[in-house]
Amino acid sequence: MPHVRLKHSLRHLWKSAIATSVVIFFLELIVMLFIVPQIMRFPFLRDIQNNISLNTLFVIEALIDSLFLALLVVPLLWFFLVRPFQQTAASEQAHHQAILEAAPNGIMVINSKGIIQSVNSSILSIFGYKEHELIGHNVSMLTPEPIRSQHDGYLRRYLKARSTHSAVVGLNIEIQAIRKDDTLVWIHLAVGEVYNKENISSQLFTGIIHDLTSEKEAEQKINEYAKQLEHNNTRLREALQQAEIATRSKNQFLANMSHELRTPLTAILGFSEMALHDSDTDLQAQNEALQAIHSSGDHLLTLVNDILDLSKVETGILAIESIKLDPWKVITEILEILKNQAQKAGLQIAITCINEIPQTIVNDPIRLRQILMNVVGNAIKFTQVGRIQVNISCEKDSQTLRFDVIDTGIGLTSKQIEYIFTPFNQADPSMTREFGGTGLGLSISQKLARLMGGDITIDSTPNKGSTFSIFIGTGDLAHASWIQHRDTNTTTHSPLTVKKKNTQSLEGFTILLAEDGLTNQKLITRILEKAGAQIHLAVNGHIAVNMVRQAAKAGQCFDLILMDIQMPEMDGHTATRTLREADFQLPIIALTAHSMVGDRDKCFEAGCDDYQTKPINRQHLIERCVHWKQQKPQKSASGGFNPTGQTLKGKSRSNSVLQV
Repeated sequence: MPHVRLKHSLRHLWKSAIATSVVIFFLELIVMLFIVPQIMRFPFLRDIQNNISLNTLFVIEALIDSLFLALLVVPLLWFFLVRPFQQTAASEQAHHQAILEAAPNGIMVINSKGIIQSVNSSILSIFGYKEHELIGHNVSMLTPEPIRSQHDGYLRRYLKARSTHSAVVGLNIEIQAIRKDDTLVWIHLAVGEVYNKENISSQLFTGIIHDLTSEKEAEQKINEYAKQLEHNNTRLREALQQAEIATRSKNQFLANMSHELRTPLTAILGFSEMALHDSDTDLQAQNEALQAIHSSGDHLLTLVNDILDLSKVETGILAIESIKLDPWKVITEILEILKNQAQKAGLQIAITCINEIPQTIVNDPIRLRQILMNVVGNAIKFTQVGRIQVNISCEKDSQTLRFDVIDTGIGLTSKQIEYIFTPFNQADPSMTREFGGTGLGLSISQKLARLMGGDITIDSTPNKGSTFSIFIGTGDLAHASWIQHRDTNTTTHSPLTVKKKNTQSLEGFTILLAEDGLTNQKLITRILEKAGAQIHLAVNGHIAVNMVRQAAKAGQCFDLILMDIQMPEMDGHTATRTLREADFQLPIIALTAHSMVGDRDKCFEAGCDDYQTKPINRQHLIERCVHWKQQKPQKSASGGFNPTGQTLKGKSRSNSVLQV
């Protein structure tokens, strides 16, 4: 403390003065008693003493004493007074410097002109300079632009105005400084002032500097973590919302599925029970009951197919074929199928070719038929009076084919349009009760159109009608043949077209049916026997393989195998591979309830020649069997088929496969 050091210095000065006075007294006494008498013995001094007065002698003696005292006192004063002060000052300076060097923060002193006077080691560590590179230089060298060029101006204005509202002095601020390697560093700066009223030029400023690098890095990490946490929270909230939506969708799906399944099942079970237990039911009532059962079964099959298609599209496993197709032929076939439905409703259907269209495009004909069947079928369903107009055109620049299905039906509001493509959703819940349907058709159709390089859009006016525009990709049109078709028109007075039943016979055709389901055995056997075929049954793949081998040994052979895929002991895939490995080349048609993507390929890879999905369609099954009867090769002597059957089989796999 300053007053302690002053008290200590005064005490030391007092002791030094007493000691000096004692020494001087004794030295003076020695001089008077011993040294002066000895000097006076010299003859020339005695002559001088005799010739001068006593007063003069005293003066001379005083001068000699003063000179001697000066020569003696000055070293004593330096030794006892000045030297201790110098040692104390040096010790205090070393002590202060040690304190500065030990300080964790950087400490810098500058003068009123901004020139650096002193720094501690922390300053050197923060900025990367050596001490001599800083001392005597302007402190602005440590600041980036624009502060560097403005620093001295700040300092001059402050010294001139003595403002207590200085931008720096007395404040604790965070600023950026610049290191020796020109990199920026964040620092915390606190500036103090040593004010000297007597000498403004000796004004000093002290700066306490704390390196904020670690704090800023930690702050940045915290901010990044906070952002990541917020991002995760956002994703969690979105996931929660999606989960809630998925839960609601699942519940809605289950409710719709329950309704859609129970409605046809009610008809199937009710009419079948009536046919079984009401013995007095007349023939017409029985036929009506059977027709209701068949219609309900068709509805269930449509529902299952729609759900499977929706699942395939949404999981991304539905494959779109790239096959040449005639778009005009496709749309005219669809309208021919739907013509009877339109005529029953008293509606007209017309097709107009707006401009030239390519004779063939490259896309998926099956999915195009599915889309057109859904959209045109909906137009007929929701139109009570008027007509259905289908316009077809081609947009050459975008290589897109366009179908506009225009109806004069009930129309849609803008809010209804928002939900029209949502699965299991119709524009109004009452529509399900009035018009029927699952609400899956348009959702599937739009997804299919997008997979086919296009889309489906709607333009509708309530109570006036709607226009559904279907866009699909055409493929490269550089070498396309262009045609302009004439309009076609079907009216309400056109005669109904009745499909002819298949009169082809399977007479003399021997078929091995490998099927473990008793009901399916009875159904398929009855269908084929009525068509003239002879049926042999095997309840699993192992028995089927043995029956083929036994027939071959007996010099006989089956003309065709209907192979169920999922059977006990040995499934259809294994049985087919076993027969092919044994060089049995007879045609094999796979019968399976599996209709997901890849199931057909698995059957072909196992060696099957054709593929039919359950439930069985009577007409399609007979047609496929007749097809293979016509492809029947000559029997070989071994009871199998000759290798030429492989060529027919390979051809039929690629060109004659029919999905039900």
